Amino acid sequence: MIRQEAHALAGASRSVGLTRLGEAASSLQKLSTQALPDETAVDDLVAAFRDAVPLAVAWADAHGKLAASVE
Repeated sequence: MIRQEAHALAGASRSVGLTRLGEAASSLQKLSTQALPDETAVDDLVAAFRDAVPLAVAWADAHGKLAASVE
């Protein structure tokens, strides 16, 4: 389940230009296939999402304001 959701998030993120979020989601997809992921890999993944999510929120806010101004 996580692998499928991460795959979908990676594709959707990249399709709108959120490459960092897409990369983090791809890493999650790969990590989810491991029975016991390496602790360092998990820490790196958490850091990647912490970096990417604020950028995605800023993107969503900017696009929401743009859409509201068109209405």
